[in-house]
Amino acid sequence: MEEITQANLILTNSLNKEILAQSKKGSQVIFFAEKGDGVKNKAHYSFRQLDIGESWARASSMNYVDTAWFEGLPIQPEMGWEFDRLIPDYVIPFKDYKKVGKKQTVNMFGNPLLSENVDITSGYFEGWLGQNGGSVIKQDMGEGSILTVTWKLVSQIEHNPIALLILNRLIEIMCGKHKVSSSKSVR
Repeated sequence: MEEITQANLILTNSLNKEILAQSKKGSQVIFFAEKGDGVKNKAHYSFRQLDIGESWARASSMNYVDTAWFEGLPIQPEMGWEFDRLIPDYVIPFKDYKKVGKKQTVNMFGNPLLSENVDITSGYFEGWLGQNGGSVIKQDMGEGSILTVTWKLVSQIEHNPIALLILNRLIEIMCGKHKVSSSKSVR
């Protein structure tokens, strides 16, 4: 995906120094991070890959959405059928976690201070461990802000009409053309 700059809005799948500088000067940035740790330039963010397919972790978890951001769209507070093929494979972990491998367990660093300093629009809660992470978060950056999205919008934009509706809404919000009526941010 190429970067698109228009009306102080930047759509990107890379958070390099130039984009961070533009945000600090007032640009609004939508950072598509659906590839998580596979993103080459991800600035200060770390990502946690969720279990792929069926697992105990997925069975005891839920993906949640602040529907105030998507008023008028067929989106529920708990992700359901409408998020078919959009549910993220990665989240931004709000605390440190353990990555269990075949031979060893590795302690991984989360983003513990991030949840206190961002607006959480969507996230993932793994119940039996109490792990929480964001999949759509908005962080002020200087005069601008960065909206980080791990939903699979880019890969599904041509196949899923809900992806296009969501993307259009995110652009409208970041450009100030759509106001969020009331935030139910989960802090």
